[in-house]
Amino acid sequence: MRRHISPHSAGRSQQRGYALLIMLVLVTMGILFTLVSQLDVVSMKWGRSQNTQATLLQAKEALIGYAATYRDTHAGEVFGYLPCPDADGDGAAETSNTDGTCGGSDQAVVGLLPYKTLGLGDLRDASGECLWYAVSPGQKASMNKVEPMNWDTRGQIKIFDSDGTTVLADPADGIEGGAVAVIFAASPPLTVNATGRGGNSNNVCGNNGKAVWAAYLESAAFDSNGNSTASPLIVTRGTIDGVSNNDQITWITPKEIFDRVKKRSDQGGVNALSTAAATSLTAKINTDLVTSAAPASALPATDYATISGPTPYAGYVGTLPSLTISSDPNNILNTFLDNWSNQYRYVVCSNLCGYCLNVGGQSCNGALLFGAENPAGGPRPVQPTQLTDLFETDGATNGDGKGALGLANGTSNLFSGTSAYSSGAADVGVCLAPSSAKPITFNCSLTNFLEAAPTNLVTISGQNITLGKVDITTNNGYSSSNLFGCAWSNDVLTFGAGLRTYFNFVISNSGRGFTLSIIDAIKYPASTAPCGRSDQYLGYAGNNGVSSPIDPPKIGLEIHTTTSTSSSSQGGPGYRHAALVYWGNNNISADNDDNIHGAINTVAGYPSNPKNRVDDPASTGVSGNLGPTPSGSGVLVTGITVHVRIDIVRSYDASAHQGSYNIKAWLVKSPTAAQLADLQNITQDFISSTSGSLATTVSDAFTTLDLPTGATSDPEALQKIRIGFTNAQGASDQVITLQNFGALSR
Repeated sequence: MRRHISPHSAGRSQQRGYALLIMLVLVTMGILFTLVSQLDVVSMKWGRSQNTQATLLQAKEALIGYAATYRDTHAGEVFGYLPCPDADGDGAAETSNTDGTCGGSDQAVVGLLPYKTLGLGDLRDASGECLWYAVSPGQKASMNKVEPMNWDTRGQIKIFDSDGTTVLADPADGIEGGAVAVIFAASPPLTVNATGRGGNSNNVCGNNGKAVWAAYLESAAFDSNGNSTASPLIVTRGTIDGVSNNDQITWITPKEIFDRVKKRSDQGGVNALSTAAATSLTAKINTDLVTSAAPASALPATDYATISGPTPYAGYVGTLPSLTISSDPNNILNTFLDNWSNQYRYVVCSNLCGYCLNVGGQSCNGALLFGAENPAGGPRPVQPTQLTDLFETDGATNGDGKGALGLANGTSNLFSGTSAYSSGAADVGVCLAPSSAKPITFNCSLTNFLEAAPTNLVTISGQNITLGKVDITTNNGYSSSNLFGCAWSNDVLTFGAGLRTYFNFVISNSGRGFTLSIIDAIKYPASTAPCGRSDQYLGYAGNNGVSSPIDPPKIGLEIHTTTSTSSSSQGGPGYRHAALVYWGNNNISADNDDNIHGAINTVAGYPSNPKNRVDDPASTGVSGNLGPTPSGSGVLVTGITVHVRIDIVRSYDASAHQGSYNIKAWLVKSPTAAQLADLQNITQDFISSTSGSLATTVSDAFTTLDLPTGATSDPEALQKIRIGFTNAQGASDQVITLQNFGALSR
């Protein structure tokens, strides 16, 4: 039986099918619309986030560039400082801090990004908000900067992610050294009716940005002034759609800054500072050598340690003592010293005559050591205080133990590492007071002084030389013609650019006097001991008939100590005076006029003895202070320590066979402590702010051809020299004690 389908029923079924299809299409379209809408939202959020991150990175790059060029744009400063935030919305960093707008020296501070100071445009995040910025106390370029600023200066900021995980470790733990700065994209304020920043055409980011940070930033906590002493300061990264924290951030680490600094070709001034510090330390060592064989002013700072016992050498190690880098307070090296001195350690031998260290193949009395950066990268956990903090390895690339750590702790007296900073990867060692440039001193070299025969009027004993003797003409039977005495150092110096020398003396008995003399070491090599006549010739001039005379070329500082006024002496006043003497009219051999003041040399090209001398000003009218005649207070009187300093500047013209000399001498009886230190510092000219008030006692300048004729066959006059003392006495006894002698080529 067949079913009959009504046409009406078939039509209704077909209509229901169309309706279902239409509903399915509508549902599908709704789902697709929802999905597309959500994707649009995600895409828009992602786009805004990417745009914001790009803006943050632009600000970060500008801040790193600011820190890495800070010295270039701020005279007398070092690299590494970041600008203070903008407190009033004008786009410029706060600089004076007179109103506390950059916080105290121990406070991190927040404000708006100083985009104008950074040379940027008005940067905004994707929501149109101005960027915010916080900086650690150790890196902010405020009026009260924190020192030291170097590659071990850590930040104060720790970074967490929105889920509480650590993104950047505590500054004391992580190798990055924490964050020194954070840049914030605050997004719209989450607080309803948040306090606005105000603003006008000049202050596009508002007039009171620093004061309303809390309305915009949820990621960090500051006080009502935008400051924080928290250590570490916690900053939590938000999300763009966060309901409690929508701050997007980026940060800067100290490692990022100094990685940029190290790429500079000028190496940040470390080598210049090392050179200046080495010069100052060498001066201390050589000055101590003048007065003692042990370091005194040359000791490290008060935290030094003694190296002794079963070690390769005996000495001291510690931080740098007080150094004079430059008398100019604005010299950049003074600032470098303030900020980088804790990266150095200093080693000095306990016996300064021994040259106990070997640095770079040189025998040295000390070493200046500069520590490489933290091998792990980034700042050290703390600023270095222990040797192992600074010198983590032996510092030598071949691991031979001859590096900075071995030298500093006394396990080795050798340093085979580099002598100049190049990349920060290697410890640096600089030789101090090398034996190749050692001074001649009584403390280390007196045993190498040679007396001229007969040795009647010279006694070398202990650390002193005594000129003259008591009762020698009455009790000991010496002929008056033999009352002369000379002592010469067997150490030969290169005259080169000149000479600096210091000594002091005390007169116990006033006889005729003495000279400090410079003789030609080619003519009088080591182990020879010439000497001149007795009496007014002071062992400098004439031929005594016993020992070899002192032939020219020669230079002497005559110190005439007689109190007699009965007769003139060698062109002098007959009583005590000081004068420079060379030689008389005979350019070949010693003569009796060699110490006559004003003796004329009639041969062109050779010096005449100068007339200028310092006498008793009350009797002669000549400016000076060597004492009245025949008695009274002055310099050349008994029982007074007289300090003598001589500076000679020399040059030589090989084509003309001619040398030029500029000589200055000072005789001082009561120097201040600062003046005495300058007098004894033979590593530099006697010119300083402390000694400028001391007038030169005697001075002269002259030129001389090579001897005897200035011919090409004549040797260079005074190319090599020996230094010594000559003296003589007549009927009067003489006792003069010489002490603390030091001489050093320029």
